Amino acid sequence: MPDRPVPCAPPDAIVDASGNVALGVYDRPFRRANLADASLSLGPMPLGRTVSRFRLKEWQHFAIVLPEAMLTFAIVDAKVLGASWCHFVNRDGTGQFEHEHKGPLLNVRVAQDLWDDETYVRTHRYRIQVRNHLDAGEHRIRLFIRGHGGTPSIEAD
Repeated sequence: MPDRPVPCAPPDAIVDASGNVALGVYDRPFRRANLADASLSLGPMPLGRTVSRFRLKEWQHFAIVLPEAMLTFAIVDAKVLGASWCHFVNRDGTGQFEHEHKGPLLNVRVAQDLWDDETYVRTHRYRIQVRNHLDAGEHRIRLFIRGHGGTPSIEAD
């Protein structure tokens, strides 16, 4: 059986100044998730920065698991489409429900780092805000999702 790699300290950013992605096993998150700076190619043909950014899919996902319930949500920026979903489960098996919202003009933003940045999705009936602040050892999450079609509302801070 091969030896497992030993985690080491990551560089400051995932992508270096030359556009190379830092692959490896690290003992903590990168400070900057600058994947838009990566040099991409299609076979031997390099793709320009505009095409590279257009291809980039960014997201942040959370799962909050408690003994009696689980809440999981994601905010996705796929450049041509924004999407988000929030799923609630009673862990005793008595019920679950999901809200989702997506569209080409959805107001989404995905944080560029987990240390001091913000991820959000904002509409009149569906709002999730995540304040990433790992420098202080926390994530602050606010949810307001208006129920519809018999699905309950969610509000949490």
